[in-house]
Amino acid sequence: MLEAEFERQLALLDRRNFQAVDLDGFLVARANGATRRPYLLTFDDGYASVLRIAAPILARRGQPSVLFVSPALVGGDTKPERILSADELRELQRSGFEIGAHGFDHRSLTGL
Repeated sequence: MLEAEFERQLALLDRRNFQAVDLDGFLVARANGATRRPYLLTFDDGYASVLRIAAPILARRGQPSVLFVSPALVGGDTKPERILSADELRELQRSGFEIGAHGFDHRSLTGL
């Protein structure tokens, strides 16, 4: 099951003394050359499975994470699976996710 595999991977990070941080914490750690082992858990594209599978697990753990979604695809249907609606993105944010945007075709937005 996907849930069990996801939880197994998170537990592995815990056992290896990695520490989940939010986006701001990750940027600070990166800028300061932190010696601890911070990681930022991110999800791309806004698939419905993030709300259905990942959100309950992460909320139970109190673990921060970020979802990057293309605004042009919100509420759409793609080949792998449905993209979250605006209401579902708000629900995800209330559960503790940070929501960020990325481009339609995954190009780097820096310098565009």
